[in-house]
Amino acid sequence: MATTLSPWSASLQQQTRDAIDEMRVAPDGALHLKHKALGYGSITMESLASKSFVLRSKKIDTDIRFDDVQALLDAGWAID
Repeated sequence: MATTLSPWSASLQQQTRDAIDEMRVAPDGALHLKHKALGYGSITMESLASKSFVLRSKKIDTDIRFDDVQALLDAGWAID
């Protein structure tokens, strides 16, 4: 497994990778994530399908774009 800057456990990081790979979204059509400082956010099914990884942060009410899953994990995000 790659070295990561994520504050989350290796198990939760793998669960996050799996959820993204399998596009496991909630009934609202989004994958929900958490961050220790930034609170909660989500990625839409469309973003997951296009591999664009655009996360909508609820706390700062803005979109954050990640190049890949590892960048999202390194930034401190994991599935909720």
